[in-house]
Amino acid sequence: MTNLPSIVTIMDSSSTKGDWAEAIYPGLTYDCALPQDWLNNIASTAPASLDYHALLFTIVYAYPPGNAYGLPAALCRETRDYLHSLGITTYQPQPEHSSLDITMTHDPYNGQTRKQYLSGLADDFGVDLDTVLLMADLLGPNEDFDGLVTTIEDYADGIYS
Repeated sequence: MTNLPSIVTIMDSSSTKGDWAEAIYPGLTYDCALPQDWLNNIASTAPASLDYHALLFTIVYAYPPGNAYGLPAALCRETRDYLHSLGITTYQPQPEHSSLDITMTHDPYNGQTRKQYLSGLADDFGVDLDTVLLMADLLGPNEDFDGLVTTIEDYADGIYS
């Protein structure tokens, strides 16, 4: 079973839901949007510590290879345990990811948050931080070290003028 962080770790961080999903389930196809009726239903019986917003932020919808319908993938232990208590099957990664420890093994930003990394890119290329954040949002975290850097560099060089 995946070594998931606690809800406190997730909710107190500056990382996005997508950042956590990428860190916990690398390479997984997922959607941050959840089926609304399903979310409303599970939120209606959830404990106070897992209110609607906590559930919304700590679940993605996973589409593992060969599964066109998808299933929920919890981003923290508390959400996983709650979903299991309802009898809901959740995505479990293949064994090669079962010992994933995101604080030790998955740190693409070398001790920085993603926002700090993006701020550094803005400074390095002399581009307004809001512009870099917009580009990063459009391209997604998978492009932070490749397509985003090239796009910022092109922008700084006036290619998009």
